[in-house]
Amino acid sequence: MINKIITLLILLCFNFLYACNEDVSSDFQSYDDLVKIKYLENGWIPTIIPIDAKNIKEIHNLDLNSTFGKFEFSSHLFVDSILILQRISSRTIKENIARINRPSRPDWFISDSKIDQINPVKVIYEDFYIIVDTTLRKAYFLKYFKLSNEFATAKKPTLTTLSKGSSLLRL
Repeated sequence: MINKIITLLILLCFNFLYACNEDVSSDFQSYDDLVKIKYLENGWIPTIIPIDAKNIKEIHNLDLNSTFGKFEFSSHLFVDSILILQRISSRTIKENIARINRPSRPDWFISDSKIDQINPVKVIYEDFYIIVDTTLRKAYFLKYFKLSNEFATAKKPTLTTLSKGSSLLRL
């Protein structure tokens, strides 16, 4: 009887440890889908995501607070708007990607070789590293919980007003 109780307790502990180290993924068709369920408030997707974003994917680890994500966009105004943010090197991004052990880097995330080849715009915004492929109009983002102090103090830009008084970014 005692052996059964001990076995049950051990199984419960393993179950608890496994559940605490859970990777969660989400897919959204559009920015509107994010807004409807207030998903941006969770902190897994950068709030700088443009309102024309589509095919949004992200995977994060609840315990480690690390995230990989991507989205597509159609307007050149998003690229124009992020150019005011602090630029970072490919090396810095790749070092931080390497530090993330959970979740595993998804197949759909930009490869290290493409980070160097396509010379994308690479910026930091709040706790996120953002890589923007201006040719394919795709953006990738990652969040690593131990963001260095040098980048953690990057200024948050003010709301960018675009043509005709409309706003493309939700900052």
